[in-house]
Amino acid sequence: MTDRASTLQPTRPLVWIGVETTGTGPAKSRIAKIAILRIEPTGVTTNYIRRLNPGKVAGLTASSLRRYRRGSAKCPTFADVQSRIYGLLRGCDLIGYNLKCFTIPFLAAEFERAGARMCFRDCNLIEM
Repeated sequence: MTDRASTLQPTRPLVWIGVETTGTGPAKSRIAKIAILRIEPTGVTTNYIRRLNPGKVAGLTASSLRRYRRGSAKCPTFADVQSRIYGLLRGCDLIGYNLKCFTIPFLAAEFERAGARMCFRDCNLIEM
């Protein structure tokens, strides 16, 4: 069996991304945690893991809301860190689970709520 990862020669940064959310629909739910690992073609890596304050979230049960708010009150909101996240995602190819149907719609909704736009059309997607 060949280790194909060792033979990859990317010309663009590769970004592994994962999110934890307060629900399943990006219109009403929010990203509560984001993890990003960016690997440049040169091999330089950047690791970014951030717990986020989801703020007011519609549709959560009281216990779910307490769970997200208990430890996140002092955490930044997505809007607070959107420029950092944008910088990590810009010009890359994305790797992750359920990118098209879950992660990207959540990211797009969060960027829009923050008053920014992130275009994912130029990203190649590698679904795990």
